[in-house]
Amino acid sequence: MASSDDAGPGDAEPGDASVCWICRQGRCTESRTNITFRQVTDKGYIFCDVLVPVETCGGCGARHWGDTAEAIIDAAVRREYAKLSGHESAANAMHAAADDRDLMRDCGGAVTSVSE
Repeated sequence: MASSDDAGPGDAEPGDASVCWICRQGRCTESRTNITFRQVTDKGYIFCDVLVPVETCGGCGARHWGDTAEAIIDAAVRREYAKLSGHESAANAMHAAADDRDLMRDCGGAVTSVSE
């Protein structure tokens, strides 16, 4: 188990106040933040809107997200990219839906996305 001196972003348990890994003085608290972004792909742009867990330091204001937020973002990008290809199979659709359910269960984050 890592000590608080070794802690990095995403190491704290969700909802726990932890010591900031940047300033090492402030307390970090987790909240959910909506992130809207676009990503260029070989098939064009995709547009995503996701709700991810983000930790913010009350002392220095540093903000960071961990592996759970990355997984939510990656799932949204994969799902929207599959829609652009125009031939999303039923198996891929079921796999994406299962991934979304697992993410929702594990972190309580909302995964939504919009493609144009």
